[in-house]
Amino acid sequence: MLGQQAEAAVSAANSESAQEFKRQMYTTDIFTGENFRLTPYTTPLQLEILPGPVVSDAAIKKQLERTVYDVCMARVAKNAAIVRLGELLTVQHCERAVAQVKAMPLQRFVQRDAANVLAEWIFRVDGDNWYDFKSLLRETTNYLVKRDRELFMLRGFSPYNVLVDTLSTEDLPIVLDLVEGTVTLWTLELAD
Repeated sequence: MLGQQAEAAVSAANSESAQEFKRQMYTTDIFTGENFRLTPYTTPLQLEILPGPVVSDAAIKKQLERTVYDVCMARVAKNAAIVRLGELLTVQHCERAVAQVKAMPLQRFVQRDAANVLAEWIFRVDGDNWYDFKSLLRETTNYLVKRDRELFMLRGFSPYNVLVDTLSTEDLPIVLDLVEGTVTLWTLELAD
């Protein structure tokens, strides 16, 4: 029951822009096949946590804490076979992940800086990239700059075994879209 509530909370919002970005990553020359799993977790911007007219870093971090917990709990409920250090993924793992989110630095990026940071994050997941960084940067620029979205990066967070099953990269990107009224947490896995 708790896992179903968590899953419903994370899938409550639909971000057309996040889905379009994901589609572009697979239909252009960036990702092919099923080796890369790029997953957006979109939630509605939670206005009750906003302290004023400007979206603060603290408000984004609070929403990120909720989203990480909800995604982790949905994984606990769906897949009891996920192993973390020889144990099943449990509620305690999810609570520890939220504690890490609270303790880690959050950085904000806009415009070209945001596009570069997101492209570098994607590029880092695979050490022997066969796709072109310039093409990747073109897609992140289209996603972030052309629609004036903001990127937040939680530095040092490892999503492995909490949000993803396979090889991933450290740091966790979050995209704020004020036009859609959404916050999207992204995960990326390399499954080869």
